[in-house]
Amino acid sequence: MRHLVITVLSAAAIATAGVPGAQGAPAPASKAPFVETGEVELPGPRFGAAAVADNDAVYIIGGRQGGNLGWPLGDILRFDIKTRQVTVLTQGLIPRVYPGAALVGRKIYVMGGIGKIDNYWADVQVFDIATGRISGGPALPTPRAFFASGVIGDRIYVAGGTVTRHSRTDEADCLDLASGKWSKCAAMPVATSVHGAVAGDHLILPGGFDPEVGRGSQALADVQSFDPGTGTWSTMVPLCIPMDASAVAAAAGRLFIFGNNHSPALVVVYDIASGKSEAYDLGEVVGRNAAVAVVGRTIYLVGGNSPSRGRLAGNRIEVFEVSPN
Repeated sequence: MRHLVITVLSAAAIATAGVPGAQGAPAPASKAPFVETGEVELPGPRFGAAAVADNDAVYIIGGRQGGNLGWPLGDILRFDIKTRQVTVLTQGLIPRVYPGAALVGRKIYVMGGIGKIDNYWADVQVFDIATGRISGGPALPTPRAFFASGVIGDRIYVAGGTVTRHSRTDEADCLDLASGKWSKCAAMPVATSVHGAVAGDHLILPGGFDPEVGRGSQALADVQSFDPGTGTWSTMVPLCIPMDASAVAAAAGRLFIFGNNHSPALVVVYDIASGKSEAYDLGEVVGRNAAVAVVGRTIYLVGGNSPSRGRLAGNRIEVFEVSPN
C-alpha cells in the first residue's frame, strides 16, 4: 500500500485550491478524521461509474474504460469485502457513464447515464443479485447523467444532473417502489450536476457544477438538502471550498467529498450538524469522477480519473476508515 500523506489546507490554499494557476501552500500536517487502510486493484481502469454496497460486498456499475475516449461499460463488478476479490457479475447492462444507482433489497436499480454516442439515457434496468437476471424498470421522467440518487424509506430519489450537452437541471423525482411510478418533487434551489448521499432521512447534495455547461463551468460550494418528510429543499452552510466532479459519501455524521475537476486528490470533510468543513490533500488518490460506497464507517472509493489532457483513469479501490464523530 502506498504511504498516504494527508495535509489540511490553509485558509489561503482553500481560497484558491482547484483553480488553475492559483497559489497556496498546505498548512502543517493535521490529523484527519479518516485513514487509508488498504487498496485493491480493479480488472481495469475506469471512471464515471456508480457504486452501491451491502454488508458483504461493493457493487461497481458501468463507467468508462480507460481514458476519456474509452468505451462506456455495461458491467457490474462485485468486490467481496471479506476476501477482497473482484468478480464480474454481468456484462449485460446498457453501457453507460455517470449513471445513478440504488440498492433495494437484493436488487440494483441502474438509472440514466450517457451512452456511446453522447446520448443521455432515461432507461432504468434492475439487476437481481440473487438470480443474475436483468429486467426493465420504470424509465426516468427526464434523461440525465451525473446526478444524485438515494433510497429513503420505500422510494428512490434522483436530483439534478446534466440533461443535454448544453444544460443542467434542477428537477428532482422519486420512484414509489410499491407502485412502480415516478412523481415530481420540489425543484432544487440550484440547478447542477452533482452527486449526493443519504444521511439520516435527507438526501444531501454538496457542491456540483453551476448551471452553465461548457468551458465556463464553475464549481459550486452550495450544499442542498432534501427532506422527503416535508417535500422541501433547504440550503445548508456552504463548503469551505467549491467542489464539482466529486464522489460523495456519508459516514459518522459527516460528508466526505472526494476530488474536484482540477484537484483529484482533494477531499472536503463536512460536519452535517455544524456545517463546518475542512479540505485535505490526499496526495496520490484519484477521486475525481470516482464512484463511492459506504459500509458502516468504511468508505470504498472506486476508480476516478486525473485532470490531465489524457484523463487517465484509476484502477484501484481505495479503502478508508472513518473515525467516530
